[in-house]
Amino acid sequence: MKPVLLIKGLATAACLLLMGCAQLSGADNSLYHDWRLIEVQGDEGNFELGDSDPRFTLRLDREGSASGHVACNQWRGVLEVESNALDISNASSTRARCRFEREGLQALEPRYLGQLQDQPVYVLRDNELYLTTDTGEQWRFVRR
Repeated sequence: MKPVLLIKGLATAACLLLMGCAQLSGADNSLYHDWRLIEVQGDEGNFELGDSDPRFTLRLDREGSASGHVACNQWRGVLEVESNALDISNASSTRARCRFEREGLQALEPRYLGQLQDQPVYVLRDNELYLTTDTGEQWRFVRR
């Protein structure tokens, strides 16, 4: 085999390998975005958050941090992704008193961080992130 053909063949193989790796890492990257909670489904029924409701957000960072808003407070924690579960630990938040106009939000605020720290299983579908908790609740987020 001529050296030029060998080099071209190796270069092609290297490109294909790199493209395959980029596709794999691209799949993992889809989790690392800003997300906004839009619905909670559970034994107590469904609860949808409207655009005018306080923000319940989730930012997942590749460097191992998670943060966001829980109503009128900000929160931050340490993130590990294990298999198909999120492990958010050491979460803390500011403690401003939130005033809620809509029924149900008062109960959602204290549950939010607790559910995120209970290692929910995640599934990604299109631009949505679904977290399923130990209690069977499903929290639906949309990419911001």
